[in-house]
Amino acid sequence: MLNKIFPVSYKASSVSGLIVSILIYLIAGAIAGGVIFLAGRITGWIPLIGAIIGIVLKLVGWIVNVYCFAGIVIAVLVKFDLVK
Repeated sequence: MLNKIFPVSYKASSVSGLIVSILIYLIAGAIAGGVIFLAGRITGWIPLIGAIIGIVLKLVGWIVNVYCFAGIVIAVLVKFDLVK
């Protein structure tokens, strides 16, 4: 089941695959963070809607960060054959 949720992590059977997997997760997290930041800046000036969207964006940012961190951890575990 983890293979369907974290497909990039399961390509980390070699050192180069591990490095590529980690870089993909780091870049994805950075891009998502930038998009969330820009969306917050664009909608932040609207009084009530901006506050609600800000809360939603924080939640989405937290979920993306947890997903990227879990993907990196699973990639390392796959590299050392601790997860199949």
